[in-house]
Amino acid sequence: MEGLYLGLGTIGLAFFVLGGIFLIYGLRRTRPIRNWEKTSGTIIQKEKNLVITLGKILRNESFSQDIPDRYPTVEYEVNGQTYTNTSKISQQPGLKPGRIVEVLYNSNHPEQAVINTFVQRGSLFTLLGSIFLTLACIFLTMILIVYFLY
Repeated sequence: MEGLYLGLGTIGLAFFVLGGIFLIYGLRRTRPIRNWEKTSGTIIQKEKNLVITLGKILRNESFSQDIPDRYPTVEYEVNGQTYTNTSKISQQPGLKPGRIVEVLYNSNHPEQAVINTFVQRGSLFTLLGSIFLTLACIFLTMILIVYFLY
């Protein structure tokens, strides 16, 4: 019976730690941007993606491709000045170059910006953190039920 407690407790603790980390990161990312201004921006290609194949060499095609960057870069304008911001969060599938997106920016420091998508805002981290913490509570409840029933 002690093995069951140890197993459920270990799994519950792992979910609790992961949930706490994800939730804190998500909240730290989403909280400051709640009062930021909105504008539109364009996804631009920052990384040069080269794909070299025998077929491209024989057909004399270009080796560069318009594959979306792993870390999307957005170009936006605030008060007549153009800014460029590269995300610190990787997103798959990536945002295609030329796509118009909504951008949230800090009106006091317009160079600080976030692409307004579920992943880039940090909402995914908040959701995962909530799920993991819920699972941790379920495992804790299972331990208590088993303890009091036996």
